[in-house]
Amino acid sequence: VLNLPNSGTDTVGALVIDGVSQPDGLYDSTNSSGAITGVGKIQVGVAVSVFATWIDAFYTGVTDPLIVGPSADPDSDGQNNQIEFALGGNPASGSDNAKIYHVEADGSVDGDSTPELLLTIAVRDGTPAFASSPSPTATQDGAVYTVQGSQDLAAFNIGVTPVDPVTTGLPSAPSGYTYRTFSLDGSNGLAGKGFLRVKVGP
Repeated sequence: VLNLPNSGTDTVGALVIDGVSQPDGLYDSTNSSGAITGVGKIQVGVAVSVFATWIDAFYTGVTDPLIVGPSADPDSDGQNNQIEFALGGNPASGSDNAKIYHVEADGSVDGDSTPELLLTIAVRDGTPAFASSPSPTATQDGAVYTVQGSQDLAAFNIGVTPVDPVTTGLPSAPSGYTYRTFSLDGSNGLAGKGFLRVKVGP
């Protein structure tokens, strides 16, 4: 019996249980027939990333990094696979892009009914609350989202505040994704120029 008392995952090249070599995968107390106890896990071989599983659904069996790599753009829509993965796009269709919408509407940030500049984006299910200032950020499934605001495009240093999702008139979020909305600070009433963007990194 292998006791793994600490939470976390150890990666090993091979695992043998009762004289039988186990296939690559993730093992813990729930799937090791009592050979592993505790809350820890063992990854046998290299874990398949969520991104790899996602891209394989569009390009089954393709291994060419110029097609399935995170920085590739096989549908030539100007958005690489990592952007489409993070924001609900289809990497095999140039007309089904990442879900990024600029909206002029009232957000939940200020308690009035005056519109402000909002950005609604599709993020991976399970994405935690966005935090930090002036540019809120969150990480899910290896994608790091950062929402930035500007008044002149010279610098993206204006505060951005997460608000309740505003989805009126938008298509439903793709399966596996949920919408999040952000308000540009100081844009209440839409009196001046404003810009919002989302950056995605690994």
